[in-house]
Amino acid sequence: MKKVTLKRLQLTNFKGIRSLTVDFGPEQTTIAGDNATGKTTIFDAFTWCLFGKDSQDRATFGIKTVDAAGQVIERLEHEVSATLEIEGREQNFTRTLTEDWVTPRGKAEAEMRGNTTHYLIDGVEIKAKDYADRIAGIIDEQLFKLITNPAYFPNLPWQTQRDILLTIAGNVTYQEIAQGRDDFQAILNEMSGKDLAEFKQGLAYRRKKVKEELDKCPVEVNAIQGVTPEEPDYTSLEAEAEKIEAEIKEIDKALTDAAEEARQRYEKQRAKQQTLYALQSERDRIIHEATREHNKAQEAKNETYRQLLAAKENINREARDHSRNLERRIKETEQDILKTKDYIQSKSNYIDDLRKQWEIENAAEYKESDQGLICPLYNIVCKDTDATARFAEGKGREREAFNTAKCKKLDQINERGRMLVAQKKIYEQDLQKLEQELQGLKEEFNSNTNSREADLKKIEEQLVTTEQAEEPLDASSLPQVIEINEKIAALEQQQEEPQQEDTNRAQLMEQKRELEAQRREIDKQLNLREIIKTNKAKIEAIIAREKELAQQKADLDRQDYTADQLQKELMDEVERRVNSLFRLVNFRMYEKQLNGGERPTCIATMNGVKYSDLNSAGKINAGLDIINTLCRYHQVTAPIFIDNAESINEMLPTESQIIKLVVSNDTSLTIK
Repeated sequence: MKKVTLKRLQLTNFKGIRSLTVDFGPEQTTIAGDNATGKTTIFDAFTWCLFGKDSQDRATFGIKTVDAAGQVIERLEHEVSATLEIEGREQNFTRTLTEDWVTPRGKAEAEMRGNTTHYLIDGVEIKAKDYADRIAGIIDEQLFKLITNPAYFPNLPWQTQRDILLTIAGNVTYQEIAQGRDDFQAILNEMSGKDLAEFKQGLAYRRKKVKEELDKCPVEVNAIQGVTPEEPDYTSLEAEAEKIEAEIKEIDKALTDAAEEARQRYEKQRAKQQTLYALQSERDRIIHEATREHNKAQEAKNETYRQLLAAKENINREARDHSRNLERRIKETEQDILKTKDYIQSKSNYIDDLRKQWEIENAAEYKESDQGLICPLYNIVCKDTDATARFAEGKGREREAFNTAKCKKLDQINERGRMLVAQKKIYEQDLQKLEQELQGLKEEFNSNTNSREADLKKIEEQLVTTEQAEEPLDASSLPQVIEINEKIAALEQQQEEPQQEDTNRAQLMEQKRELEAQRREIDKQLNLREIIKTNKAKIEAIIAREKELAQQKADLDRQDYTADQLQKELMDEVERRVNSLFRLVNFRMYEKQLNGGERPTCIATMNGVKYSDLNSAGKINAGLDIINTLCRYHQVTAPIFIDNAESINEMLPTESQIIKLVVSNDTSLTIK
């Protein structure tokens, strides 16, 4: 068994401890002190040195030392060094946290840009990954937490606890449980490699479907029975049907004779109707021809009048189109005149502005200071002859430059004025042309109106003197039409005598309809024979299916019960194997549910009391029992830190190094 022992722990500026060295005994060390004196800090320092986390597995916690106001003391180096003895050989592991201070360019004070962690083994600095790999080579981080803290395992999620226990106890297979049990072996064969839970889920689904079908069977039988009528007297019904059929045949014969007589009457009536249609068509043709010839003669007489109306409409249309075109052109020309006048006014305003600007520039004169050259040092008139001469030369050059600039500005204004005058003249010429064009368009509009009125007056005079022919045609007075109308009237006056046969035929048809209705009712009752036979067969099939489904349900219930027994046997064996590994602790690996089933769980108990309900001493001993089992399985021991160790008198023996953290009245840490 690999034995890992903590020999020494050195803390520098770690969680408020400025400097502390703790030497540990090979078997047991007691660290006592009042609350907040640093007992848990020693455990945190050990786990941080190895794994970068505190004893509660937190990577982020307050490592740095703070002052009385709770502010972090800057520029301190935080370090923990642990000396371990591993199978008789000592190794030193050191983790150091330093602050990175940088003075930015252009600033006088340094700024902290972050933290850097350094890793050393036996005084040699290495990379973080290599450091972690070396520690993992000694003992796995997760395993270390499990075997160094009695409270760690019991506070893991129950799923994680269960996985760890099943691993160390060895997995129990269904094949092992099924040895010597034919019913269990049959279930395994049915499972075909599936998980038992999945198999039971499939059984539940099949049972549900079978039950649903089974529940439907009585409902379906009742439904069929409810729509199945009672069997009638088929012999009497068939005799009645034969009698009705004979009566219908006699009526059909009588109807055939009556139909022949009706056909002959119909032929006579049809011939009469065809003669009437022919006479009416001939009359309509004669009237149409006479009307067409009459209208043709009328149209010849009215041709001149129609031509005058067309000429009048043509003059109006052409004059209207021409007037619209002239009105559009007049409007456009008037708009162009307004725009041109605006341009001329704008140019005039520009010319007036330039004239005023020229007068202002022409009136400007060069102003020369009367004080002469002022000394900038003494602020008095300079008396130096050479300096005053150079000053006068400079003034002359300034005057000359002023006059040159003035002439240049005046020339520029004159040039701009000449250009604007030329542009204004062009716009004035355009305005004159537009006004002439507008006058011509207006004259043309008036001339077109006068000409149109003269032409229309002339046509109106001709219309007044032209007569229209309006003589309607009286077609009824035509000799051929009168003759045809007399023939039609004679045919229409011929009356058909009422036929007694029509009344008899109607009565026969009514008797036949009544007999056929009676026959249909008898056929409906005779057809019930097939319906009743079919429904009986359906009911027999449903009853047979009901028996089959009942057997299927019984088989599935039996399989489900056997599967539950197999699961229970497996659960009992798992609990037995797990609990055989421990001295004090028992684990309940399965929990009963309200529906009678059991679900996986992992509940630690000691003497029948749940771990969560144990007192502090019970929890510590339960944790030590778990650690002893894990150490035996993994063949390794490591220092066990027992917090609140003052709460226990009799501690479970262990092969691991014990470090007890005890609350006492000591104001500072006492180490034994």
